[in-house]
Amino acid sequence: MAETAFHQFQSTYIKQLEDGRQDQRAAEKTRMKAIKRLEKEKDNLLTAVRSGKAHDILLEDLERVAAELDRKKAEHEAKQIGPPELPRDLRKKYEEMIQRIVDTLQDEGVAGRAAEVLQEMIERIDVTYEKNRKGHTLHIQGRLVKMLANADPANAEGYEREKVRLSWLRGQDLNL
Repeated sequence: MAETAFHQFQSTYIKQLEDGRQDQRAAEKTRMKAIKRLEKEKDNLLTAVRSGKAHDILLEDLERVAAELDRKKAEHEAKQIGPPELPRDLRKKYEEMIQRIVDTLQDEGVAGRAAEVLQEMIERIDVTYEKNRKGHTLHIQGRLVKMLANADPANAEGYEREKVRLSWLRGQDLNL
């Protein structure tokens, strides 16, 4: 179980690193478009030279485009985005994070307040064992509007206003 939890943590960590690279990926895309444009321009100029339609100005353009293309390709190579580097001590960081969570949950003040908040939201929890899945399923019944408001305090008033519209969810399996 602990190994599975660590691998899930590692996957989440990698995804967060990848998400942080969106600007780099956009810049890479822009560089690739510029390279393709320059390659096309160079090909067109080479075609003109080979067909004998070249003038001195076309030869100068060809040299300029070839130099710019080489520069853009070198820039692109230098800024290649490799796989994200994970810290060597990722497992240690994970274990420290788990320990901080354990310490927090063992703090009587935190645990007491958490119990109060949960009691305001949850009316009943049914736990069933499913042999075919070899696992347990939790069925949580409670105040959906209160759960949503606690999960998203910025929109709490909106959930309260929409309480009537959310009533159709009563008794529904949300598969969350």
